[in-house]
Amino acid sequence: MQSYNPSDLAGGVVALLADVSRQHQRRWDAALKAFEAKEGNGTLAADYLWAPPGLAPPTPPASTHVGDEDGGRGGATRPDVPRPLPDSCIVCFLNVGSASVPGDAAVVEEWATATDGFVKLRLGKGRPYSFAEYSSVQAARAALLRLVGRRLPSPAGGRPTMRALLATPAVAVPFPDVDVLTDAAEIMHQVPGLFVVPELVSPEEETELLARVEEYPWVELSVRKVQHHGFAFNYDVNEVSRATQPPLPPWTDALLHRFCSLPDLPPGTPAYNQLTVNHYPPGTGIPPHTDTHSGFGDSVLIVSLGGPAVMEFRTLLPASTAATVAAAVPPDDLPGLPPADPLAPPTSEFRTVHVLLAPRTAVEMHGEARFGWEHGIRARAGDVVDGRLVPRRPRTSLTFRRIREPPPSPAESVPGTESVPPPPPPRCDCAYRWICDARLPGGALPDRFRSPELTVNRHGVARNGHAL
Repeated sequence: MQSYNPSDLAGGVVALLADVSRQHQRRWDAALKAFEAKEGNGTLAADYLWAPPGLAPPTPPASTHVGDEDGGRGGATRPDVPRPLPDSCIVCFLNVGSASVPGDAAVVEEWATATDGFVKLRLGKGRPYSFAEYSSVQAARAALLRLVGRRLPSPAGGRPTMRALLATPAVAVPFPDVDVLTDAAEIMHQVPGLFVVPELVSPEEETELLARVEEYPWVELSVRKVQHHGFAFNYDVNEVSRATQPPLPPWTDALLHRFCSLPDLPPGTPAYNQLTVNHYPPGTGIPPHTDTHSGFGDSVLIVSLGGPAVMEFRTLLPASTAATVAAAVPPDDLPGLPPADPLAPPTSEFRTVHVLLAPRTAVEMHGEARFGWEHGIRARAGDVVDGRLVPRRPRTSLTFRRIREPPPSPAESVPGTESVPPPPPPRCDCAYRWICDARLPGGALPDRFRSPELTVNRHGVARNGHAL
């Protein structure tokens, strides 16, 4: 590595960035505007980034008005002399991020890792820029001198380009770290009722399972394809079809026996009688949801095969004051249902936990995780885990459930009397009535089929924030 005199680092950075900015002026200015547009809410690049002379971001003092046609904001100025170089340990790569040219982030991370004092690369979701953190100001400035202006590789199969890495000191990172949990014990601590088993099957067994799955016909949905065994699921009405399907394939016997024989398995794991196989091409996902309470029982088991993905678990936070609790509980409960738990009505705020589903991982949801939390996977090309971009690959999930038995029919009225038979008991008696399709107006119907007069979201939370 080339050595630098610490007393010359600041001057060297200013001179080199000024030179690179002259060579790539239009790209640099476009990158600054893209930064402001992506962060939104009136964010100024000057709040976070330093830029060389001639490209300094607009600053709030309005001594000289700069119109939009000049690339500035109304009432802002674009000074000829930038602010002093900040004493910062952060470097922003303005044109490389999770949403930039595929492969760039991995290349730049490799370059940054080779510089002294590199700590980590932070990639914001959906952002074409990223931030490298260093152990000292001197290390960050020395890295800038090595990295800024380096020629980025041409896209695979594309023509050679003149793309250069645009880098500058940053005083802060505009987005928070999103911690993706990878440790099974920590995951189970954060999401009560979630049981995680890494490496339930070996890589060889995974290959065999994926081959067995392909022996059965698929049903094509909009972005993924599915198989149903035991019982089918009707996506038009979000309900289990009571028409029996062929039974679970024989190859599931050994898999379920292995899982159900685990020594730490929570009690009450049922004999699963329904299997849904989902195949997700790279870049696809599934919206946040709970498996219907009315259709399925107390345990849902997912075995993840193929590529990794980050699954988000989220739950509505409870109301924090007695007044909110009282306002959230309606005076008239739905007929035939047990009263709601008055101690935990929902708000409109979520608590979200991000969990890495590594290949061959099994997760079982019971209790709170099963009934009180939603789970889903965002549709995107990759996930940021520990500051690294993990590209999505084709993923297949095996989801095992046990269907609920239908409620008994009401007793017939006694002839000659006016007695009214009691209503059938609810098909779900969980404590999470705001998310329970057995209790929500509209039942298990997807949101797009619910009556607009209900004015509730999928959790049964009305627009005024009260639970129904």
